[in-house]
Amino acid sequence: MTTRSLKNVRTASAGTDITRWRPLESIGAGTWPRLQHADDGRVSVREVCRRFHGPGEELRLIAGTSVTAWQQIDRDRVIRGLRKRIRNAGVMDQNQTDLCGPYALLMEFARRRPRLYVRAIGELLLQGKFSKPGGGTFVADADLRARPVPQDIAAADWLFAATIRDAENVTDDVDDGEGLEGATWPYELEEWIEDVLELKADYHPCWFDGEMSALRKGQDAVDAGGVAYLLVDSAIVNAEHPEDDEEDVWLRRRSFSGGGFGSWSGRIHCEDDDMLYPNHYVVLLGDLRNTGSETDFNVDLWSFARHYEITGSGDGFGEYLYAVITGVPR
Repeated sequence: MTTRSLKNVRTASAGTDITRWRPLESIGAGTWPRLQHADDGRVSVREVCRRFHGPGEELRLIAGTSVTAWQQIDRDRVIRGLRKRIRNAGVMDQNQTDLCGPYALLMEFARRRPRLYVRAIGELLLQGKFSKPGGGTFVADADLRARPVPQDIAAADWLFAATIRDAENVTDDVDDGEGLEGATWPYELEEWIEDVLELKADYHPCWFDGEMSALRKGQDAVDAGGVAYLLVDSAIVNAEHPEDDEEDVWLRRRSFSGGGFGSWSGRIHCEDDDMLYPNHYVVLLGDLRNTGSETDFNVDLWSFARHYEITGSGDGFGEYLYAVITGVPR
C-alpha cells in the first residue's frame, strides 16, 4: 500500500480533525456497514484501506480546491459531512423536509458506492452538476445554487437531494424541500435507481392487496445484493398517540451516529394508520420474517437517520404499505 493510499484512508476516516488522526481510535469509533473482523477480532489494514482508500482519494481532490458553485454553502462543512457519511451513511436525516425519496436513494448510494458518491457530491459542489453513473447529467439550477441550506439539514445531503428533486419538478422549484416541491413519484425513484445505482428497477404496487408478496420481493432484492424502498404511511415510523391501538404493530428504534449506533428504545406502539394515501419512503434493510401467525412478523427499516425494527402482525404492517420499488444487479 502506497503512502498516497494511506493519506486517502486518513482523509476519509479521520473524522473532523484530520491533523489528529489515530487509526485504531478512528476505527473503534464505529462504522456502518461494520468493518469485517478477522477471527482474532482485529480489523486488518487491508480491510481498512479497501473501505476508505477510494472515497478518501475523491475527498482529497475536493479538499484541495477552494472552488464552489454554490453561493451560500460552506465547502468545509460539506467535507466534514462527507467524512461522517463515508464512515456511516445511516446518519443522513431529512428532518423537516419532504425529500424522503432523494434521501432514501442517497443513503444507499453512499452505502453501496462510496467512491462514486463522494465524486458526485464533489462535482455538484465544484461545478453545480454531476454525471450519473448510468449516463446523463443532473444540473443544479442557478437559483437553487443561490439559496441557503435549510436549517438542520446537512449541506452534503442538500447538494444531492435538492438537485435531483429540483431537476424532476415541472412547476415547483425546491427552496426548502417541504410540501409538493419535495414529493417523489415511484417512477422517478425507479429512474434514479437505474441512473445512479445502476440497478434494474421494478415497481411492485400493493395498494389494495398483495402487501406480503410485494414485501418478499423487496427482501429478495436485498438478498440478491440490491435495494428495496417501501412507499408507506409515515405513521409506521412514528410513536403512538395516547389512543393509538388500532393495528398490532410495534417499533423499536436506534439512532445512527458517528459512533455507529445509539441504544435501542423500548418497544413502542406505532401510530395508527389514518391516512388514505402514502406519504413517505423508507429503506428496507432486511430481516423480513413472517410465519403467518398474528404476532411473528419482523422487518428492519431505515429512515430519519434511524434503524427501525418493526414487529407485530403482518396484516397490521400491510395497512401501512402501498408499494415496493426494487433494484437488483443486472
